[in-house]
Amino acid sequence: MKNGVRKGVQLYKCLECGYQFRAGTETSEEDLWNAYQQEKQTIKELSARFGYDLETAEAMYSTRRWLYVAFICHQVIEKTLKAYWNATREDDPLFIHHLSNLAIRCGLYEQMSEAQQEFIAKLMPMNIEARYPDYKQKLALALNQQTCKAIIKDTKALQEWIKNRL
Repeated sequence: MKNGVRKGVQLYKCLECGYQFRAGTETSEEDLWNAYQQEKQTIKELSARFGYDLETAEAMYSTRRWLYVAFICHQVIEKTLKAYWNATREDDPLFIHHLSNLAIRCGLYEQMSEAQQEFIAKLMPMNIEARYPDYKQKLALALNQQTCKAIIKDTKALQEWIKNRL
């Protein structure tokens, strides 16, 4: 939710964890929601518009920035779940980052395979925007070329699986 303005930059606060963050260059849930609700874009159009996130993850992979690969993949799945929510429910999606909760509340979690459920659980700690530097460092140590390649592959597969449910 919006939480004031500082030095001319809009501030937001996560309703789930209380973390305060600034508007930036990333696509926000609000932008995604406005594109869906006000611009009446379809899920296919939104996927094309916001699909650059996977390209960003692949660019981070090519520069060996493993933590950001995982972070961007978390964002891809979060946005895809919220797009699915928008397409299948009357109410607005929650302003949360918890992938399992989003999947449960939009009715997809019980349809997911155990491997898909485990994958979103694995992505959960990768929402690093709200994390302290020492926590980020610990996460980064657990990531490498092989794990990030698998994360990108699994992100693409899960995103496609969600899209196919529409």
